[in-house]
Amino acid sequence: MRVIEKISPSSVLKLHQLVTHIEGGCARQELLESAVESAFATFNGESLNDLWEAAAQIWCGLVKNHAFVDGNKRIAAAAANYFLAMNNIDISTTFSSDEVKQISIDISLGVINKENLSKTIRDRFTTPLR
Repeated sequence: MRVIEKISPSSVLKLHQLVTHIEGGCARQELLESAVESAFATFNGESLNDLWEAAAQIWCGLVKNHAFVDGNKRIAAAAANYFLAMNNIDISTTFSSDEVKQISIDISLGVINKENLSKTIRDRFTTPLR
């Protein structure tokens, strides 16, 4: 089983600052930490999520927890993409901005859940970088 490189809440916060140009835009640090760290939960030393499920959990968690003052949906998708890139997944076929918007809206409305999104992500990003 491959070792998954984890993204940290502080990395997501830096990403938020780069994307939104807002410093100090995190309204609730504990919600940011929960959204990110839940992707790497374990039970009896075993990860509860594979790479694709972890990316989906990051995206869903950031959309639903609404930790930032602004840009939650954009950051959720950006953080999931960054996490995949950290794990040597080729993200050149990333989602369009319209797809990101619709997926994020669907997450917030409960139309898409982690399981649906992990399959969508797996199907989109299957090529590892060499």
